[in-house]
Amino acid sequence: MENNEIIIHQLNRIEKHIFGLKEILNVEELSDYTGFKKSYIYKIGTF
Repeated sequence: MENNEIIIHQLNRIEKHIFGLKEILNVEELSDYTGFKKSYIYKIGTF
């Protein structure tokens, strides 16, 4: 791995850890964390 790839990998791990510390995520945070589109999150979140 190049240095840039290593740094990006580490930043992604840190970001996931930070998201894991929160009990409740908003739609944008959940989208970033899971990779799901916001529209999909809204769709599965409405009943």
